[in-house]
Amino acid sequence: MKVYFETYGCTLNQADTEIMKKVTEHQVVDNEEEADVIVINSCGVKGPTEAKIIHRLEQLKSQNKKLVLAGCLTANKKIVEKFNLPAISTSAINRIDQAIAASLKGEKIMINSLDRRGNIPKSFSPPIARIPIQQGCLSACHFCFTKLARKYLSLGIGEIIRWINAAIYDGCKELELTGTDLGSYGKDINVNLVELLSTVLSLPYDFRIRLGMSSPHYFKNMLDELLKIYEDKRIYKFFHLSVQTGSEKLVKDMNRSHTVKDWIDVKNAFREKFGEEFTVVTDIIVGYPTETEDDFEQTLKFIENHRPDVVNLSKFTPRPGTVAAKLRQLPSDVIKRRSVIANELIKKIAAENNKKYIGKEYQVLVTEPGKARTNFYRQVVLDKEVKLGEFVYVYIEDSNHSSLFGKVL
Repeated sequence: MKVYFETYGCTLNQADTEIMKKVTEHQVVDNEEEADVIVINSCGVKGPTEAKIIHRLEQLKSQNKKLVLAGCLTANKKIVEKFNLPAISTSAINRIDQAIAASLKGEKIMINSLDRRGNIPKSFSPPIARIPIQQGCLSACHFCFTKLARKYLSLGIGEIIRWINAAIYDGCKELELTGTDLGSYGKDINVNLVELLSTVLSLPYDFRIRLGMSSPHYFKNMLDELLKIYEDKRIYKFFHLSVQTGSEKLVKDMNRSHTVKDWIDVKNAFREKFGEEFTVVTDIIVGYPTETEDDFEQTLKFIENHRPDVVNLSKFTPRPGTVAAKLRQLPSDVIKRRSVIANELIKKIAAENNKKYIGKEYQVLVTEPGKARTNFYRQVVLDKEVKLGEFVYVYIEDSNHSSLFGKVL
C-alpha cells in the first residue's frame, strides 16, 4: 500500500510530516498518481492558505482519491464535517496508520489522542534536520487559530538529544529547532530554552542551529543567558521574533503577551553584541480590525527605524473561533492598500540591508541545491553546484531583497 504526503505551512508541519513518514508501515511515494491514500497535512494560520487547501481537497475528492486530513485544519469542525474524511490531530500523528486504514474503508474518524513525540521515530532529509522541540502556545492572541489546533507540549531534553544524534548520524548539518513559540519551551517540564541549547552545544559535532519563531518577551526574560549562548559559532546569528505591529495600542488590542518595546530591547541587545552580521526576522499583520491609520503609520515607522532583514507580511484574515473574527472587519480595499505600502517598504529596506555584504567573503553551509547559508543565516545563491552539507567559502558579487549571490572560491 502506497501513501503520498502533501504538506502546507510552517517548519513544524514539515517536521510532523517527517514523523508520519517514519511511523507509517506503508510505502511512502513521491507523487499522488502512485498513491493509494493521500495525506494532506494542513495549515490554518491564514485565510488564503486555508482556501488553497480546501480547493485541493475538493479537487482530490472529485477524482475519488482516498484522503486523510492532518494538521491544524483538523481543529476546524466545519471543514472536517464538510469533507467527511478521517482526520488526525496534530497531537496524534503517531497513529497515522489508523487514519490511513479508515480512509481505505471509507470511514470517518477523528483521532485526537495526545502523544509523547520524542518516543516516536523520525525521518530526516540531510543536510537539514527539523527537530520539533515543542508545540502549542501559552499566549492568547485574539487573531490566532494555531492555539486552538495545537495543545501545548514540550519534549524532554533527552528526547531531543536522541533525535539530534540520529540526525547527525544520518548526515544532517543544520538543526532547525522548531515549535509554535520556541521561547516558551519547557514551561511544562521545568526546563527552558537556555538549558536545552547548553546541552545541545555540549555535543562534539560541527553543526549549525537555527532557532524557530519566538515571542519577544521570552527572549527578553533570558536575554543575558541567550547572548552568551549565541557566542558559540554553531548557532546561526539569527532570530525570528514576532512583533506583528509597531503600535503599542494595537499590540494590546491583539492581546499579545509582549510590548513593541520588548522586541526593540532584544533587537538592540543582539545588534550591539553581534553587529550588522546578525539577521533579524519578524512578522507583521496589516488590517487588524482595530488598526487605525495612525497604528499603521506607527508600523511603517517601526520598519523604517529598526530595519528588519526579513518581514513576513500578512493581510489580516479572520480565523474561525478567534476573538478577532467577531470584531467589525476593515474594508478589503483598506487592507490591500496598507499591504502594498508596507510590502514596498519592506522590500526596499531588505535590498538596502543586503547591499552591504557585496564584496565580502563568507563561509557558508550548502543547504539546498545551488543555495547556502552564511553563519548569520543569509541565503546565498551559488554560481555553481556544490555537494549538499559542504562548508565552502564564497565571494558576494551581488544581492537583491531576498538573497546574496556568491562566487564559490
